Amino acid sequence: MNETTVTDQDKISALRREAERIEEDATYSSKGHFNAEDTWVRRNYWLGAPATVLGAIAGATLIKSQPEWASAFTLLAALLTGLMTFLKPNDFNATLEAKNKENNSLIKPTIRLMKYWNATSRFPFESFTMEKWICGLNFWFKTNQKDYLFAVIDNIGTNSSYSQWVNNEITRAKNIVAKVKQYESDDMPVTAENEIKKLFRL
Repeated sequence: MNETTVTDQDKISALRREAERIEEDATYSSKGHFNAEDTWVRRNYWLGAPATVLGAIAGATLIKSQPEWASAFTLLAALLTGLMTFLKPNDFNATLEAKNKENNSLIKPTIRLMKYWNATSRFPFESFTMEKWICGLNFWFKTNQKDYLFAVIDNIGTNSSYSQWVNNEITRAKNIVAKVKQYESDDMPVTAENEIKKLFRL
């Protein structure tokens, strides 16, 4: 059955306006991420320089036969080097850019949509952790934005270690996507469109 109504155009316009608003929010959010990256890049250098100096001092101290000082400097150098490695912000940015390019520029918009879902669901997931997880997914045979979004939600699983409200939000999202797929299969595009809005609480 073909489902059409007079208000289809109004709904499409409302959806377009909401998408533009989400795009604007995502733009400001991405600028915030780049600003945060600058901070971590500076911290990376602040950790790297002392780590190098301490390593050199440790080596010189060992040569002068003062093992307790050499051990202390070596330990500090190792600690700073570990922090420097852990806090490297450019690594993920390069990974994200490469993954986005490999996937016809559909990864970044998918991440933005999932961040919006995450925000409207009261943040069941830490934002950066979710970004990295999405980058690690495979999107074989997916060709458009809807397929990518649905693939991400299909891959989210409930977990006994999550709180009940987090599992509820995951289940809710998966149920909405399942209904949208069914409505599309039944040739009910307007109902499918109304259902997908529920995912973002529109």
